[in-house]
Amino acid sequence: MVEATGLPPKDITDADGRSFWPQCLGYGGDPREWIYGYYFPHPYAKKFNDSNNHPEVRYAWDQRYKLYDNGDLYDTQIDVLETKGIDLERASPAVKQARTKLQAALDSYPVQGAQIDHEKVRGIYQSK
Repeated sequence: MVEATGLPPKDITDADGRSFWPQCLGYGGDPREWIYGYYFPHPYAKKFNDSNNHPEVRYAWDQRYKLYDNGDLYDTQIDVLETKGIDLERASPAVKQARTKLQAALDSYPVQGAQIDHEKVRGIYQSK
């Protein structure tokens, strides 16, 4: 977004963002081979919506495979709803290579909420 405004970028040492502005203009740019996702639904929010009362989720996803930080791997082209994880013992070398790439992507990011004691904070703001 900074590049789109024409402003000079700041020197940020603890981030790894890439500009997607060239792609917006129709140029090749420097896209990643994967995306990283982190979702933390705030387990404290039981008061408002119990369906969001679960731990955070991290994943890396390329154009075909999606790897969660718990090790579950899905082929999202044939299993859009992620109902059946891939059995790595029976997987092809290409699938194993994709898993290795996605695991490296996950490993390049910090494990955000790992120190949170979810049992201790679950429903902390529940109405009594």
